[in-house]
Amino acid sequence: MGRGPVISSLSLEGKGTPAPQMHELTGPEDATRMVEYWAAQGATSFKAYMYITRAELAAAVQAAHKLGIKVSGHLCCIGFREAAAIGIDNLEHGLLVDTEFHPGKQPDVCPASTRNDVAKVDLNTQP
Repeated sequence: MGRGPVISSLSLEGKGTPAPQMHELTGPEDATRMVEYWAAQGATSFKAYMYITRAELAAAVQAAHKLGIKVSGHLCCIGFREAAAIGIDNLEHGLLVDTEFHPGKQPDVCPASTRNDVAKVDLNTQP
């Protein structure tokens, strides 16, 4: 007998999600538990969503990488450079959703409106 169906991607979401079907992580320990549990059930990858915090993402990435599993991100609360420093494997939807360009961006907070911020960036300046 096999282990059951393979779950190719499981969602990791933080507090405040507008998607009621997603489990809201309660902190880094919960992120680690989620990764370990679902990996044992056959998950082959994880997708971090908009409201995950830096601490939750770091815990999830660390747990997933220990198991040889990759983590992708559809992020908002975390900028792409922060996510890369944490060790995320893939970032989705390109530069248009990278909130690090949002003026006044607060750590672990998803800005209310971000779509046009990247269009206002002066590409001739240093970050």
